[in-house]
Formats: sequence, C-alpha cells, structure tokens
Amino acid sequence: FWAPRHADLAVSLRHAPFLFWLVETLRPRRLVQIGLADPGGYLTLCQAVDRLGLGTRCLGFEPDPQARPLAAALTEAHGMFYGDFSTLDAGDPAAMQRHAAGEAVDLLVIDAPLSAAQVTQVITRWSPLLSE
Repeated sequence: FWAPRHADLAVSLRHAPFLFWLVETLRPRRLVQIGLADPGGYLTLCQAVDRLGLGTRCLGFEPDPQARPLAAALTEAHGMFYGDFSTLDAGDPAAMQRHAAGEAVDLLVIDAPLSAAQVTQVITRWSPLLSE
C-alpha cells in the first residue's frame, strides 16, 4: 500500500489501505463517490487510480453544497493531481447522474449521511447505471 498523498485533508485515514486495495482489485473503468465531507477518501481513490495507471474516469459529488461546500483545499489538490481524469461537482443528484450518463459505474462509494428519501433516490437512480 502507498502512503496517502492527502493525509492532511482526511478526517479518517483508517480506510486508506482498503480503498487502495479496492481500486487495485476491481480496476474500475468508472468510479463515483457521493459525499465529500471527508475529501481524503475520494482523493485516496483518485491516488490509487493514478498510481495504477488505470484510465478510470472518476466523479466526486457533494449532494448538499449548502451544508458542506467543496473546500478550497480539496479543489486545489484535486486540480493539481487528478483533474485530467476526475470531476468534482455539487448540487442536485440529477445533475450528478448526468455526468455518468452513458457509462456503467463499476464502483459507487457513498460517504454522506443520507435520509431515507435520499437512499431511495440513490437506489432508484444509480442501480440501472451499475455494471455487472
């Protein structure tokens, strides 16, 4: 496993080894993370994609931009290291889904507190986009 490049942005580093392993094992073509409250998790996924040279398209999405706006440190680190294969966005979940339209999602990570209605919405909208 590699040392997380963005440890200073992580709320919790305990998942970093698992995230590195997950990306290496699955080798996803398309990766989506919903929730960026702990930006270190998403940046760790991107770091694994970068280190493995996978050509994976990544999308990090914050569903509640009023509660947790995308931090300047996140957008700066993201743009510096991962902007060529990853996109950050915030706002309406329907907008998030448009980014993934036409491509199967091989790895969907949810790192956000979701209400029952939001869970239903994620299942309804994202299940058809998931790969086998």
